[in-house]
Amino acid sequence: MSTSSPSWVFRAHGDLPATAVGERIGFPGATAFTRFFRQRAGETPAAFRDRARGGPQVLPEAVKRS
Repeated sequence: MSTSSPSWVFRAHGDLPATAVGERIGFPGATAFTRFFRQRAGETPAAFRDRARGGPQVLPEAVKRS
């Protein structure tokens, strides 16, 4: 698993809520995890998970600015 892609976080922790995933990997709270994830992935954990599950295809802000 590559740690350069945030997808490893959700593969490793299944269907846990993003808050629980963040706590399990050592973030002090949901805000810190969401901020870190957004910086790496360009989208929130919820948006990433929705897209990975075939949900709405919304481009991350980082891609929109390119």
